[in-house]
Amino acid sequence: MDVVAQRACYGLELVDALTGGPLIGPNTVVETTGLMASPFRVNASRWVFTSLPRASTAPPSATATFVISTRFYVPQTLTTGAATLPNPTLVGPGPGYLATVTMMPRTGYPFSSTLTRVVGLVQLDPSVNPASPPVPNASVTLTPVHAPPSPPSVDETPVTVTTTDDGQYTYWFLPIITDDPPLANQLTGNVAMGSYSGILPSLSLLANGVTYAPPVFIK
Repeated sequence: MDVVAQRACYGLELVDALTGGPLIGPNTVVETTGLMASPFRVNASRWVFTSLPRASTAPPSATATFVISTRFYVPQTLTTGAATLPNPTLVGPGPGYLATVTMMPRTGYPFSSTLTRVVGLVQLDPSVNPASPPVPNASVTLTPVHAPPSPPSVDETPVTVTTTDDGQYTYWFLPIITDDPPLANQLTGNVAMGSYSGILPSLSLLANGVTYAPPVFIK
């Protein structure tokens, strides 16, 4: 069998935000501007390009746009130009460039049944749309709270997740042994999408299980 070796010039390493390892399930990367040829996958979730655009045909400011689609993660669309994702024309000769992209699990991901997590839904308020459709791409900022029997409680650093095409979001909470209790047992949050916003009322978290938050209606 012949073996063909090709130099990888630019790549995206897709990493599971929960496990820190490769993604599970099918995933694809498409560069939509036509600046770069189609990539190929070299392991479970590393996508590489074997050629870069020529400087004579693409200026240093030319950007590439990567659309990342997966089964179990929130999809992402990334445009080059940041320090961690440079424009392809700025990558010089040598070993190439590999960017790490962290992918957030979505509802439907095979979470452990004993993982403390929340599942929620964002919808338009009936005053905006009587049908109250689900809202994709909304930013949901969650603040886990460790509330002991006696005050004071301790807030964790807020985390922001994005709703998927069905308006749902999910996130998980791991123990912090220096806090009392170690597992967050309350949650507050807020939602923003363009000019619309809403509040997730404080709710109790089920330890080692799934808490289904009430829908947030934004207006």
